[in-house]
Amino acid sequence: MAIFLSRWLTSPMRGISQGLKAIAAGHLETRISAKLKTSNRELQDLGRDFDFAAERLQTLAEGRTRLFHDISHEIRSPLARLRAAVGLIEVSPARGASLAGRMEGDISRLDHLVNEILTLARLERGEILGGLQTFDLLDLVENIIADANFEGRARNVTVAYSGVKTLNLMGNPELLHRACENIIRNALSHSPEGGLVQVTGQQIGEAVVLEVADEGPGVPEENLKNIFAPFVRVDKEMRSAGIGLGLAIASGALISHGGTIVARNRHPNGLVIKICIPLQT
Repeated sequence: MAIFLSRWLTSPMRGISQGLKAIAAGHLETRISAKLKTSNRELQDLGRDFDFAAERLQTLAEGRTRLFHDISHEIRSPLARLRAAVGLIEVSPARGASLAGRMEGDISRLDHLVNEILTLARLERGEILGGLQTFDLLDLVENIIADANFEGRARNVTVAYSGVKTLNLMGNPELLHRACENIIRNALSHSPEGGLVQVTGQQIGEAVVLEVADEGPGVPEENLKNIFAPFVRVDKEMRSAGIGLGLAIASGALISHGGTIVARNRHPNGLVIKICIPLQT
């Protein structure tokens, strides 16, 4: 009876031990909470914590695999075009001048991609990427809106601002400019021809709140939380030529300022991205 009782009491611990060995062996899909046949509340909580940790590890591992795959894909295309251009120049040096512009574009794309990846990596390490100062966020937003309106002329897309006249806060102007620009340009690229992008700014308590709403197709509810992950493109047929890092960098920039960023669908169609930045980082 003592042996039977000891085995019964230690069975949940053996299940947790086996789960840990499975995780260590690379089986990140392992889950144990449903298999723990115990009434002990602490062990049940431990099983749920194990499953949560395993799920997070699996998500991170899959994200890293997808990240490497997408980076290699983004780099491979311009490199292939550069290799082809070099081959053409070797065969016919006279064509060098006509191919120079195309080669410069691919080199700029590679340089931009590398800078975006380095920025994202530094933000994920919690770096602010520069000094802090007090400034009016609306000055940055108005400049971004002016550029977006110029770019949107080709499709008759308008970007308009409404809200308070000043949005003073302390932060890194360059980083927050990049975040706001990525969000507004994302809304612009998803807007239909003749659409309107509405930017609303206000101060609520000790934070600045900015909302960017477009009239595009929106995002499936199950993907709303994923759009801030690197290289995520919900609509792969989009006209946008982005590399899928804009919203990820915006999210990292806001988190580094102690802020938040969330997305929700609007009725009848469109997406709203809301950012909240503390007045004092």
